[in-house]
Amino acid sequence: MTRWVTAVLVFLVVCAAPLAAADDTKKPLGTWTKKVDDHTVTFHIKADGIHAVIKGDGDRKIEVDADYGLTKDGILFGRINKVTKVGAEGPEEGELFSFRFKVEKDKLALSDLTGSKISEDAKKLVEGDYEKEKK
Repeated sequence: MTRWVTAVLVFLVVCAAPLAAADDTKKPLGTWTKKVDDHTVTFHIKADGIHAVIKGDGDRKIEVDADYGLTKDGILFGRINKVTKVGAEGPEEGELFSFRFKVEKDKLALSDLTGSKISEDAKKLVEGDYEKEKK
């Protein structure tokens, strides 16, 4: 009986590693950038948080740090914990947000942005296709 239990545990550990690696490939980890008119939107998504930067014309800039979680069906949700604004309007600390994401090779597609105070302008800036930064 002990041999069976040991064999099953070894099998589960060996099979779990490739599944975990496959699951990580679906996460939007990395640095993603897109340009919209005179704005550049960049997401730095790490396992422990998101740092987003929106640069506009001149010295206008918004930087946002957020905690986040992921659902199995491709939704990223989070809470903003720090905001720095230079010459621009934007979100506030404590605001909640979510969006649908899809990763395909070096592309990240974001859609369905929702949140506590999301404007149509914010949707136009954030939603769309991003390119992964090459290392």
